[in-house]
Amino acid sequence: MKTLLLQVGSLLPTADPRLADPGLSPNVAAGILINQVLNILLAITIPLATVGIIAIAFQMVTANGKPDAMVKLKKYMGYLVVGIVLVVGALVFLRTFIRAALG
Repeated sequence: MKTLLLQVGSLLPTADPRLADPGLSPNVAAGILINQVLNILLAITIPLATVGIIAIAFQMVTANGKPDAMVKLKKYMGYLVVGIVLVVGALVFLRTFIRAALG
């Protein structure tokens, strides 16, 4: 269990060493912190989306071709895909905005 926690911990973003610089502009520091938060959001979103896709796919397989269950599961899969697209789009937009704002 300890090994698994170490492996999961290594996937999470670490503190940026540039934040220790006393001469760092507050705007740049804010951009670095926002980027760190976005990295954490992405590190949480990807595994959750993967688990969601696997769970819905498993339910589709075990639905035994029931039309009402398949319609419901296809709708859930659509919601999941839209959610993933929205999260990735927001991350791309915010990172682009931060880079443009900080030069």
